[in-house]
Amino acid sequence: MLIQTVIVMRHARIVTLKTNNELTVEIERIKGDIKLIHKSIETIEKNHLRHIEDDINSIKKILWTVAVVAGTQMIIVIRELLIRGIA
Repeated sequence: MLIQTVIVMRHARIVTLKTNNELTVEIERIKGDIKLIHKSIETIEKNHLRHIEDDINSIKKILWTVAVVAGTQMIIVIRELLIRGIA
C-alpha cells in the first residue's frame, strides 16, 4: 500500500497556492509585459507605418508618371491618325 501511495504522489500534480507577495510580483511582471507590448505597437504605428506610407506615395508618383506618358502617347497617335487620315 505504501508503494502505491508513493507512485500516486509522484504522478499527481501538486497545486501550490501563491502567497499575496508572489501574486503581486506576478501582476507587476504582467503589467511590464503589457507596457512592452504597447511600446511595440506604438513603434509600429509611428515608424513602420510611416515608411510604408512613404513607399506607397512613391509608387503612386511613378504610376501617375507612367499614366501621363502613356496618355500623351495616345494623344499623339490619335492626332497623327487624324492629320494623315485613317488609310
